Amino acid sequence: MKDGRAGERIKGEAAAFMTILRKAAFAGAAIPTAAFLAIASGGPAGDAPGGEIERLRPICARELGTQWHVVFDIAAADVDGDGRADLVASSPETGRVLVFRGPFPRSGAPGPEAPALVVEGARGFGASANGQSLVAADLDGSGAVDLAIGNVEARTVHLFADVGKSFGRRLALSDAASEISSSEFRVGASVAASRGRPAGQGELAIGGSSDASSCLFLVDARPLVRRVDLDASARERLAQSGAGNERANFGWAAFFAEVDGREADEALVVSSQAAPGKNGEPAAGRVDVYRRRRGAPFGESSAVVFGSSARDHFGRTIAPIDFDGDGRLDLAAAATHARRDVAGPGGAREPAKNVGEVCLVPNGLLAAGRASAAGGAGIRVLRGAERDERFGWFLSQGDFDGDGRADLLVTGKFATGASGPGGQDGQAYFVPHALLKGDRPWEGVRAEARIVRAPAGVRHFGLTGAVSDLDGDGVDDAAIGGMSVAEGGAVEGHVAIVYGGKDFFRAGEAAVRRIR
Repeated sequence: MKDGRAGERIKGEAAAFMTILRKAAFAGAAIPTAAFLAIASGGPAGDAPGGEIERLRPICARELGTQWHVVFDIAAADVDGDGRADLVASSPETGRVLVFRGPFPRSGAPGPEAPALVVEGARGFGASANGQSLVAADLDGSGAVDLAIGNVEARTVHLFADVGKSFGRRLALSDAASEISSSEFRVGASVAASRGRPAGQGELAIGGSSDASSCLFLVDARPLVRRVDLDASARERLAQSGAGNERANFGWAAFFAEVDGREADEALVVSSQAAPGKNGEPAAGRVDVYRRRRGAPFGESSAVVFGSSARDHFGRTIAPIDFDGDGRLDLAAAATHARRDVAGPGGAREPAKNVGEVCLVPNGLLAAGRASAAGGAGIRVLRGAERDERFGWFLSQGDFDGDGRADLLVTGKFATGASGPGGQDGQAYFVPHALLKGDRPWEGVRAEARIVRAPAGVRHFGLTGAVSDLDGDGVDDAAIGGMSVAEGGAVEGHVAIVYGGKDFFRAGEAAVRRIR
């Protein structure tokens, strides 16, 4: 992301977060499937991309011996060290993670025909209800990209070191540099990585839950130890205090940040999407900020933002973003189940469930000692417009028009789309920085966002995603996951790339390029 105007510190943090990526996944039926890659450029607001989507060559299915499941997690990183972003996708029903070599040009050279690397795991590999079980980043300070892959079914996180050196191979669990596990907690559904300080001394935050409680384990990513028992050897364990928080899904999502703008300090932002609200509202959700000085433990939460209504699930997805352009990191947090009045069949407004909303929380409200409510003073709220849209299912920042300022990608994976009522096609909203920073109500500027509907035949578009410069033009693009049901009832996974560009928010008709 080219965000020099926001300062080098924000640029560094954004680059790290964009590598980790916030991915929200669709926990669908466990049916073996085929996989698709479609390349799309975003069209004008409300228009569906045109053209044809073609299945990736059958060599994938033949080589792997089985087909993909619905894509659960996607990550983008320069895995092979050639200066170009690659795509990583998990296929949890088959127990595999596949790496496709970039770049992914919008025209000219053909796209990928087969994965450059296959990591063979076990059922559930890279799958979670929140889509945060796959991390592609330099975890051990070697200068090369590693993979952290969670498996909540097996209660493990496997670390594979310097995976770009293994292109052309098939890796097994025995090739992992480290296996991190817990017998007490179901770990692997949530993994976040820190760059750490000094360089190379990074760590992982790993969420875990049992039938009675939830917690977040902190473990050093270097040195890579062959086996790590989290129950016995985690360096630190965070748990949310307070009545009613035992099953709050603490650690549902997390990211590391320099919230205070001081390199000596580091913060860990953690969501609990089933936590009670400030006044005890069930499953209102909350987001906590934990702070520490270098080398010190995190201690108690220093700031909290509560969901405002029961069963809103505030914090189901969270992402760092400098939405007001002041050079300090702010927070985007979604309450995907928020209710509101929407237009009914006859045009009259009527109450609806699971519409969803995204709250933009400025840095000042993340200051130590603050407690805020979603939708309260100083918090900008972007709202969905359809019943059961689940607006905010996936969130990420990106510079989609190359102006050096952070834009926001929000998806609503159950949005009606072109197939009509009940279609659940999904759509993606690209919100330019000017609309994030402005004072006009979201309802008045919503149409000014770039709205990209699902490609023809794709449903649940926006169930997962990743943001990076995928075609090498210096501007961020978005890889967005979806699915469809093929003849015979098999579920097929899709990834469509929506390309950014200097005219992204003013561009003309969309185009979809075939991948052969």
